[in-house]
Amino acid sequence: MLQNKRGKGIGALLIRESVNAIKNYLNDSSSKLKAILVSTRTDNSAQALYKKALGAEQVAVIKDLYSHDEVIMIANVLS
Repeated sequence: MLQNKRGKGIGALLIRESVNAIKNYLNDSSSKLKAILVSTRTDNSAQALYKKALGAEQVAVIKDLYSHDEVIMIANVLS
């Protein structure tokens, strides 16, 4: 995202619209989206975006995965 476009809710909107599209697709197949799993480095500021857009909560940290610690976040989805 361009620096001058950050903080305007565009990323959160893209995430929410993508989740809605996935829900609709799955609903057409008589399936449901139950949860979304997000994995990111512990120092990635996008964690706040995932919390805001998805309601994702940190559930685990994997120490020294690749070059840094990794956070696992899960968002429960009510279809």
